[in-house]
Amino acid sequence: MNLELNIEDLKIDIIRMLNNADKTPFYRKVGKRMLSAITYNFEMEGAYFNKDGETWANLAPFTIEERYKTGYTPITILTRTQRLRKSIVMTSIDNNGVEIGTNLYYARELYYGRFNMPARPFFPENELPEDVLQDIAWLYEKFVNDIFDK
Repeated sequence: MNLELNIEDLKIDIIRMLNNADKTPFYRKVGKRMLSAITYNFEMEGAYFNKDGETWANLAPFTIEERYKTGYTPITILTRTQRLRKSIVMTSIDNNGVEIGTNLYYARELYYGRFNMPARPFFPENELPEDVLQDIAWLYEKFVNDIFDK
């Protein structure tokens, strides 16, 4: 009597298990990690998601003067009232992924810039910082381990 194992058959079984698993809890955790990264990017004034470590463009002198006059200090970029940052939430979570966004009508103008105002991207544009990738990889490893521990 022999037992024959074929790696291709095992891969198909593993993929089937992963495909049949409820990924919503995993994506919820990824979403929370991304929200944390976005908050940190605001604190770092854009430098966290910029692979060169550069912050967003400085505020115009008129804007700085206006902030002092109206009492919006300390002077930080995109955080005058915190409304934008606080509006960024998980808008959709399901078995296929997580979506993060804001419903503020002016967010697009701040993100891409307009007229004389420079773009200030507050979401990651191309690649995630290494620590975020490592955290997501760890979350995925934990997700897979939990599937096989059942």
